[in-house]
Amino acid sequence: MSITEQLDLLLDLRMKDMDLEQDRKLWKKTETDLYKWMEQEAEPEGGPISDMYADKITNCQNIITDIDIKRTKIQEKITYLEEN
Repeated sequence: MSITEQLDLLLDLRMKDMDLEQDRKLWKKTETDLYKWMEQEAEPEGGPISDMYADKITNCQNIITDIDIKRTKIQEKITYLEEN
């Protein structure tokens, strides 16, 4: 791989990482908002509204975990390219 190709790949990976970082921030904000809304609207003893919010929060957490996995893989590739 030429230096130009390597630098292009490095730049592309860094851009993807930054995009994922922004996505993660948005999902974390959504998760925080869902907790606030659940606290205001859901039944303290549990019920359908609590279950709905719990499902939405779990979905957010799963998406955040997927983003973290993708970012880790990208960051490993970046490190590899920078060291070689």
